[in-house]
Amino acid sequence: MHQKTNWQKLKNVDLDWSIFHIRAKMLDHIRKHFNQQGFFETEAPIVTHKPTLDNNIDSIACKVKTPDNKSYPCYLHTSPEYAMKKLLSAGSGNIYYLGKVFRDGELTVLHNPEYTMAEWYRVEADYHDIMKDVQNLICDCAKALFNKTAFMYKNYRVDLEPPWPVLTVSELFEKLLAVSSFELQKKNALAKTADKHGIHYTPDDDWETLFHRLFIEKIEPALDPSKPTFIIDYPIRLALMARHKHEDDHFAERVELYIAGMELANGYSELTDPDEQLIRFKEALNQRSRFNAGQIDHDLIQALQFGMPPCAGMALGVDRLLMFFLDKSQIRDVLLFPFI
Repeated sequence: MHQKTNWQKLKNVDLDWSIFHIRAKMLDHIRKHFNQQGFFETEAPIVTHKPTLDNNIDSIACKVKTPDNKSYPCYLHTSPEYAMKKLLSAGSGNIYYLGKVFRDGELTVLHNPEYTMAEWYRVEADYHDIMKDVQNLICDCAKALFNKTAFMYKNYRVDLEPPWPVLTVSELFEKLLAVSSFELQKKNALAKTADKHGIHYTPDDDWETLFHRLFIEKIEPALDPSKPTFIIDYPIRLALMARHKHEDDHFAERVELYIAGMELANGYSELTDPDEQLIRFKEALNQRSRFNAGQIDHDLIQALQFGMPPCAGMALGVDRLLMFFLDKSQIRDVLLFPFI
């Protein structure tokens, strides 16, 4: 049966207009929050010349034509990250972006190909600083829009009052799956763990696929839903543009925020070394055989060579945050025009 689109539901009073009034107020308040802290709102090109090289994300391809019918292969940006890092290298200082991003292959109850992201970069900061940033932002929105810091989401009562728990990837795998930080780096160890827990995989699955299956099926469901949780220190292979930890370069200063089992934000201490970034881009190309060396953004490498200040960045899914606030289980419920 054909599903009514959201504008039809609104017309027929099957969908609450107040959702979208709250959405508008939340967008306004996010801007107010950053502006009051002296962040500068930036724009970023939505149509870009280079795709993302992140192995876990796919760009949506498009073409741009000239009047003489010459065409350029292009992509809708998956994040404003590249553009914002170029601005940081040019001396922008603290900056934020609030707008649309696009990702292919993501269409679920939690994913829409087009969604709204708040992304910001704080100079002279690391991932601990942006953890405080996102905690303050979410609590600020909760108090300003709803005058409370405790919410019901999927039958769980979630208390937003800080501090929020911080757990490392290694300690979660050790505690929940009896996998040591050394074994965590080994495909065979992850395969044996998957066998032990009845998690399906194929012989062709690589280390990253095994990691994500264990993480999604065993780690995420075990997180305490009553409190937002930061998970930090991911294996370096899962952090294309993050700085490695000084104590152990097998891990990166990367953080993800989960609320009631739903991932809301991802950030890291930024990699500023142009040589290391170029090496990682080339390694990513080897993993994505359909790409070629021409798809490395050398303009970004030049910006890093000029000098990007030490900084940390965070990306927050605005639609998912609104889902949490309003106890909605599907992203389409908080979008005026969902893809399906």
